[in-house]
Amino acid sequence: MPEPRISFIVAVHNCLDLTRAMIRSLEDTVDLSKHELILIDDASDAETATWLQNLEAPYRILRNETNLGFSTSSNKAALHATGAHLVFLNNDLELAPGWLEPMIELERTLPKVGAV
Repeated sequence: MPEPRISFIVAVHNCLDLTRAMIRSLEDTVDLSKHELILIDDASDAETATWLQNLEAPYRILRNETNLGFSTSSNKAALHATGAHLVFLNNDLELAPGWLEPMIELERTLPKVGAV
């Protein structure tokens, strides 16, 4: 059975160094060629906004002109997601190898689970 497509959603407001580290850790732990990463820029400063806009596929960049906050930005990005699963990540996370598999396995073994 093929792995389900996942939409990773990250709301970003400044904190460029943390965002870069989170993206590196995601790239190191997940094959993004099989999934999508949606970064929603929540009215960041020019440095962060420019860096995000220069990212290419598999990254999808959305931008809010004003800071809408984590929840609203995450929900807005979710409307653009195409994955079978939505994984909401904070931009200050550093992900360790094997972090995703237990969540996907739980969904496989308990298909009525709504959130992990």
